[in-house]
Amino acid sequence: MKIIKLDKKKDSIIKPESTEDLYALCRIIKQGDLIGAKTFRTEQKTSKKKKIPVFLKIDVERIGLSQEGDILNLGGKIIEAKDIVQKGHHTIHIKPNDIFRIGKKWSVLELEELKQSRSERSIILLIANIDERSAIIAKGGEKRITQICHIRKENAGKGYVHLDDAKYFEDVFDAFKEHIEEANNLIIAGPGFAPADFYKFIKTKKRKFMGKLLKNTIVDVTSTVGKSGLNEIISRGILDRVINNTILGEQTKQVQGAFNLLAKTPNLVTYGKEQVLRAIEEKATETLLISDKMLNDRDIEKIVEKAKKIHSGIYIIASHHEAGERLYEMGGLIAILRYKL
Repeated sequence: MKIIKLDKKKDSIIKPESTEDLYALCRIIKQGDLIGAKTFRTEQKTSKKKKIPVFLKIDVERIGLSQEGDILNLGGKIIEAKDIVQKGHHTIHIKPNDIFRIGKKWSVLELEELKQSRSERSIILLIANIDERSAIIAKGGEKRITQICHIRKENAGKGYVHLDDAKYFEDVFDAFKEHIEEANNLIIAGPGFAPADFYKFIKTKKRKFMGKLLKNTIVDVTSTVGKSGLNEIISRGILDRVINNTILGEQTKQVQGAFNLLAKTPNLVTYGKEQVLRAIEEKATETLLISDKMLNDRDIEKIVEKAKKIHSGIYIIASHHEAGERLYEMGGLIAILRYKL
């Protein structure tokens, strides 16, 4: 995330640089925020009614991500536009590397999330979860994985033979070809020999299209293909090999460290709003771990404000991975203490 200008009273200017940034902005932007960006709107003062590029500002009413997670859709009432376009409602579509303006009353948690997103290293990952009959193509990053499409080999039934491997591998490659340029890592995983055979195919037949991505490819094994196969890529640590030392790796270490400390030295860990607040008031809190699902909680915001005054470390943990789920199940708030209370 690139923060071109941050102004708590006027418009801030932001440039998301990855799908992970869009995901963070989806949590940060709220109804009633003012968003301004270049978009396309039908010109009214002409009989052709053609769409023209124009700067619009809207009062946000709807926030959501596209199914693939690569477009942030912000809908609302137009409050600023040129006279040549009709006022009303409009949806602004924000993609990675689009620049937009935002006017809002920033909470301390939103600013912390923005700060954390700014420091993240962008990982754009492609996944081919493949066996001899079908393949799932997915794209993701440090915080989540989204399925792009499902390819099935022609005539892949019980009487399966290997005659159509080249055509099948072509279809799988074509499914993620358009994402190669933006990706910096590729995982090919699945049961049997298909992952190794597909890697050999792209290495020998598609090398000129792969560029640096070929050097950043991992071939591994999962027991199945599909949603379970993608979950296995995460749970077995295959994904961790790619994103090690990134923000998700750091978040996982922080959460796992807190649970290990809770098991071995429980007096150095506390959780729950009342207990954490007491630890902060005693100036005993060294680090706060907060689930991203708690960002709209006013009590959590007050806790964070007090924690910042005593220079506690603050980590907002994404809930789209196992460590984040464990944190949320514990109430979404854990404090690691400097000393026993």
